[in-house]
Amino acid sequence: MPVFTAGSTGKTFENDNTAFMGITRRANLIALCEAAKGKIDAGRMLEIIETPLEEGGAAMDLTVFRMVAVPETRTLRLRVAGGSGWTRIELAGFLEY
Repeated sequence: MPVFTAGSTGKTFENDNTAFMGITRRANLIALCEAAKGKIDAGRMLEIIETPLEEGGAAMDLTVFRMVAVPETRTLRLRVAGGSGWTRIELAGFLEY
């Protein structure tokens, strides 16, 4: 039985070798979020997303981009591979509640 589905494509993966470590990365993110349950804010989520695979996280050199959305402030934090850090994007002017 497949254990990982790649979004809307519906493509399923049964092991890390065919999913760019996606099964382990997903399990690691769930574990990190469970450990911080009730204490996750934008800063903590950035730390979780940045945790390397080797340290029980999901970040690896092949990660093209990382993203954290903060609905309360209507901001998006984005980090692209090879970039110098996180970029904060203000979306309030483009979104209405």
